[in-house]
Amino acid sequence: MTKEKIFTKNFCFSFLSLLSISMVMYMLMATITQYATEFGSSATLAGLVSGMYVVGGMFSRLAAGKGMETFGWKKMGLAAAGFHFAACCLYPFVNSLPLLILVRFLHGLGFGAASSAIMTIGMSVLPAGRFGEAAGYFMLGTTISVGIGPFVGGYIYDTFGGIGCFLCAMVLSFLVGVFLFFVDLTGVETGKDANLPKEEGESLVRKLIEPR
Repeated sequence: MTKEKIFTKNFCFSFLSLLSISMVMYMLMATITQYATEFGSSATLAGLVSGMYVVGGMFSRLAAGKGMETFGWKKMGLAAAGFHFAACCLYPFVNSLPLLILVRFLHGLGFGAASSAIMTIGMSVLPAGRFGEAAGYFMLGTTISVGIGPFVGGYIYDTFGGIGCFLCAMVLSFLVGVFLFFVDLTGVETGKDANLPKEEGESLVRKLIEPR
């Protein structure tokens, strides 16, 4: 019996999208604290600057699932990737610590929503018969970035400074959307409810969390 293919076009583009957005996260996570010290930041505030990206991601993940159901996985992913890229482009214009914290939060919002969509899309295109094996390969996108992202970020920072790091992050952020664009979800995407009637008086909590 012929085995289902793992390394399809959809798999490769989903994997590259995950790798790119993860590289942005770990490259900047390793260098942003050093950059924050240029504004006279204490170690505590530098830690806040670094972690604010994750805080933003946490908030956007709460709404990302509902957004994917409403607008579609790919549309939500592309919109979030675009926001992630736009926020990344703000770094070179930051001239104060409070502004850097704000940009980190906004960047994190884009990361949380985009990565949620990428994970959903990536898992959906894996072959059912070899799902465990394929999922292991797919998650290498995160593993690789954890391993080399801080090194790459540190090398670029030492060589070209913070601006060089931000420019590299911008390129990778842009590629996230490019790779995602080429994923074909025909016959795969489910859960789209943009045309379904909305419940009257539905609270924000019920939109995000199913109490049951």
